[in-house]
Amino acid sequence: MNTYFEFLTVFLLLFALLYVLVYLPGVLVVKRWYKQNLVFLSTFGLMFLLEMVNGAGATKSSFLWALLFFFFVYNFYLLLSLKIKGIGKVFNIIIDFVICSLTLFASACIVAWVDDLPIKDIILERFNDGSYSFIPGYLYKMIANSIVITLVVVNFKYIHLYLTTKWEERQKYQITKLEYQKKNVEIQFDALQAKVNPHFLYNSLNSIAGLATIDGEKTRKMALALAQFFRYSMNREQEVMITVEQEAEMIGTFLEIEKIRFGSKLNYQIEIPENIRSCRLPRMLLQPIVENSIKHGMKGNIDSLYIKVSFFASDSRLVISVKDDGTPFPKNIIPGYGIQSVYDKLDLLFPGKYQIELRTKEKEFRIEISTGDSEIPFLC
Repeated sequence: MNTYFEFLTVFLLLFALLYVLVYLPGVLVVKRWYKQNLVFLSTFGLMFLLEMVNGAGATKSSFLWALLFFFFVYNFYLLLSLKIKGIGKVFNIIIDFVICSLTLFASACIVAWVDDLPIKDIILERFNDGSYSFIPGYLYKMIANSIVITLVVVNFKYIHLYLTTKWEERQKYQITKLEYQKKNVEIQFDALQAKVNPHFLYNSLNSIAGLATIDGEKTRKMALALAQFFRYSMNREQEVMITVEQEAEMIGTFLEIEKIRFGSKLNYQIEIPENIRSCRLPRMLLQPIVENSIKHGMKGNIDSLYIKVSFFASDSRLVISVKDDGTPFPKNIIPGYGIQSVYDKLDLLFPGKYQIELRTKEKEFRIEISTGDSEIPFLC
C-alpha cells in the first residue's frame, strides 16, 4: 500500500507539471475537457515509461485499476465542476476536498482488494490475558495519506486558479489600456484632421472662386472633382491608417483637382512598388505636402511644374518622397497648418520612429518611417 501511495504521489506531481505547461498562454488551444483529459493520459504514459526505465517492469494491475477508477471520477468531476461554479468559492473548496479525499481512499481500497491487502486489522488469535495476535490493516495509513494528498491537490488547484486569474486580469488590463490609447490616438488624429480639412477647403474654394470669372466649365469640373475628393475622404474618416495604395489614390484625385485649375502647366507622377502597396500609413498624410509643393512651386514666372510622389522601402523603413522642379523653397521656411499637421500626425503615431528631411536644393520633402514598435504599428 505504501508503494501505491508513492506511485500516486509521483503521478500527481507529473500531472501538476504537465497541467502547468499545457496551460501556459498560447499552448494547446483546445477545449478544456479535451485538454485536461490529454494531461491525464499523458501523465499515465509518462508513469508507465518511468516504471519501465526504473526496471520495475510493467505497472501493477492493481494500480491500473485504481487509475482507471481515478479517470472516471476525474471526468465526472469535470462535468460536475461546470454545474457548481456559481455556488461560492468556500463551497467549491469543500466539495473539491470531499470528492478528492473519497476518490483517493476508494482508489486505495481498489488496490487493497486486487492485491488482497487487509484494510482493517485481522485478529488471528486471542489470549487469556486479553492480548491477541493480528495482521495489521492499512486503514489509518489510507485515511492519513488520502487527507494529506488531498490538501496538496486542492491547494495546488486554487493556487493555480489564483495565478491564472491574476494573469488574465493583467492581460485584460493591458488590452483595455491599449484600447484606451488607441481611442485616444484616434480622437487626437481626428482633431488634427479637423484642422487641416477646413484649411484645404478654404484654399480650394478660393481656387474655384478665381476660376469662376475666367472659365465656367473648369469651375464646374473642379467643383465636381472637389466633391469626389471629399466623398472619398469622408468614406475613410473612421480609419486612422490606410494603405499606401489608398493614400496614392487620394493624392491622385487631389492632383487631378489642381490639374483642372492649372491645366498643362501641372504634370505629376506617382510611383508605388508592388511590394509595398498594402503597407499602412496615416490617412491624408501627403495632401498638405503636395499642396505645399504646388503653392511654392507655382510662384514666379514658370512655364510648367512637374511633381513626383514616390513610395519605396529601404532598410526596414517606409520612405515617401515628394519632389518638384518648381520655384525653390525660401530659406528659413516656416511650416503652415498643413505641413505642421504632418509633423503632428507622425509624432502621435510614430513617436521617435520617423525622420523628415526638407531638401531645398533638390526641392524634395522626404519622410522616413521606421517599421519598429509603435502604438499603431506600421504594417506591411
